[in-house]
Amino acid sequence: MTLLVNGCSFSYGDELPDHEKERYSTHLGKLLNLDVINKAWPGSSNERIWRTTKKELFNNKSITKCLILWSDFARVENVHLESSMVQHAAKEMQMNNKLYGKDKKFIMNDPFFQFSPSRLTSMPWRMLKDQYEDYYSNIYNSETGICKTFNYIDDIWETCKLLNIDFYQGWFHQGNTYTMKKTFSDFNTNAKGTRLEPVKEYVDVIINKLTGNQRIGFDKATMSFNEFTENNNLDKMPEGHPGPEAHKEYAKYLYDNFMR
Repeated sequence: MTLLVNGCSFSYGDELPDHEKERYSTHLGKLLNLDVINKAWPGSSNERIWRTTKKELFNNKSITKCLILWSDFARVENVHLESSMVQHAAKEMQMNNKLYGKDKKFIMNDPFFQFSPSRLTSMPWRMLKDQYEDYYSNIYNSETGICKTFNYIDDIWETCKLLNIDFYQGWFHQGNTYTMKKTFSDFNTNAKGTRLEPVKEYVDVIINKLTGNQRIGFDKATMSFNEFTENNNLDKMPEGHPGPEAHKEYAKYLYDNFMR
């Protein structure tokens, strides 16, 4: 029997000295006495998390539990034929991240490239900075990111029900909750009027389907991984990811409150 875990850098174990042994999914697997498949990848968009989860759910018949910590709404993925140029530019980077191979090329484990607003000033993402600044300024909006993510949530939820797999999910960071509150605030509702109503109704229908095990970090009763780390004064790594003790303690939190 197997636990499938997916997410972004928080679930990957970015910055941990030994991410495969020290990340929360490994600790959680031991508590549950389950094998673990961790498909998380730093910088993942929710689209990547969704499609890689779907593929694993249908291809691996041993999966009995699935846990996803969804990423930032604003992260997107696209295919770029300039990938060789982007990889070449990554040679300028220091080799302190496991995402860089021995040849100093940025590792892309599939044709898709993940983008987010916070990454556009650093290499190798800076190679396409102008294009994506235009996208985030003129095309993307929070309503799009929220609706697409809840599409993915609903689809994974229905897939797990179909396959008789226990589904658990939540946010990696409380910023998602803040974004939702801001997007559907009274101010926005008054400013955008009836245009915002069908968007909120669409999201609410999906939220109302979810149980407590699928609302981790959604409200004050539960905590996202980042929120748990901060509220318990657990150490973070230099770039802000939870440290080894935070991963170990968050595994206990998930086990005791949702998955026991």
